[in-house]
Amino acid sequence: MRYGLTSEEHGGDVQVIEVSALKRMNLDTLEEAILAQAEIMDLKGDPTGMAEGIVVESKTEKGRG
Repeated sequence: MRYGLTSEEHGGDVQVIEVSALKRMNLDTLEEAILAQAEIMDLKGDPTGMAEGIVVESKTEKGRG
């Protein structure tokens, strides 16, 4: 909410998918959601360009990174 994003659960248009790379949890669900959203928005990428992304929320554990 602080960034002006409202999740679908709260009536907005932003998908929220809980994932864990360490536990390999919901990675396939995340991939499917990204592909579906890209198709809906008709997004195309430049295969020779640099990739860029933004992490909205994360956490670290002392001693783990």
